[in-house]
Formats: sequence, structure tokens, C-alpha cells
Amino acid sequence: MSNPTITMCPTMANPEAFSTVPELREELHRANESIFGLADRLHRMNGLANYLSDRLIKLVQAHLAGDQDTIQAELAELAEHYQREQQAKQGRPH
Repeated sequence: MSNPTITMCPTMANPEAFSTVPELREELHRANESIFGLADRLHRMNGLANYLSDRLIKLVQAHLAGDQDTIQAELAELAEHYQREQQAKQGRPH
């Protein structure tokens, strides 16, 4: 069983809390940065979901066909991908 997923959401600003144009501009810049970051994260997650979906489809098709060589090759590819990701995480700041 996997662990629960916790997703942090961007903070929301109360439009009534701002009374000057510079305050509004500052908040707009913050909101734009947040949206850009979320869009980038969504793009990366979609790429990963597509990659994993393709791999799983190939594994299931190979399993149904009794193609052990393809199963072995796909699992090896997943293992290599996992190892690359783990190595990349070790190099990133926490």
C-alpha cells in the first residue's frame, strides 16, 4: 500500500486586503510566479504519467502474449529509469 499523497496548494490573496496599485502589482507578480511553477510541475507530472502508462501498457501486452523477453526488457528499462531518478534526487537540494 502506498503512502498518502499530500499536495500543497498556492496561497490565495484576499483582493479586499490591497488598497494601492503597488500592492496589487506585487501580489500579481507573486501569483504569476506561483502559476508558472505549478504549470511547470504539472507538465513534468504529465510527462511522467505518459512514460509510466506507456511502460505499463507494454508490460501488460507482453504478459498477455506470454512474451517474457519483452517483459524482461521493459522491467530493465523501468529499473534504469528508477536508478537515474534516485541519483538525480541525491544531487538536488532538499
